[in-house]
Amino acid sequence: MIYTDKTKSFSIKKVNKYIRDSRAVSSILIVGSILSSIYFIVWFISYKILNGWDIVLDGDPNASLLKGPLYITVLEAMIIGPIIETLIFQKFLYFIATLFSWFRHNKCRIVILGAFIFGLAHFFTLLYIITTVITGAFFMYLYVIKQNKNAYWSVVILHSMINGVAIFLSYFE
Repeated sequence: MIYTDKTKSFSIKKVNKYIRDSRAVSSILIVGSILSSIYFIVWFISYKILNGWDIVLDGDPNASLLKGPLYITVLEAMIIGPIIETLIFQKFLYFIATLFSWFRHNKCRIVILGAFIFGLAHFFTLLYIITTVITGAFFMYLYVIKQNKNAYWSVVILHSMINGVAIFLSYFE
């Protein structure tokens, strides 16, 4: 990896690139952990406060997901879901939005658009929509700032982490 075939020696540039890449991955994991913690503290407090006042629109978001075996839940929520949703709600949406100059010249508009579309796609309860709008904003913001630097996989990792915490909390609810 650091050893080059052409010179049969180590390359300082490759060492520096390897260090930069490992820092990027660790920073995504650290930021993801912090955002996951903040998100679920806010979600838990709002859920406990507003539980009696929540408006059910289309049932419980976790009812069908948590009925099956744990490995199926983990596969769907932490691998398949984040890969597909990031492809649709960040990668594809960002591509479409940047075709229009109104979005292309103001990335904040893309973040807001992505947040609301992501939230509305998770149409279960009013509280769930609100929390997924906030989460969608995190995801799209990360996608926008990480352009040309593994934006897609950065969001997939963060999404998987948040879903993992949700699974963990749901099993102990």
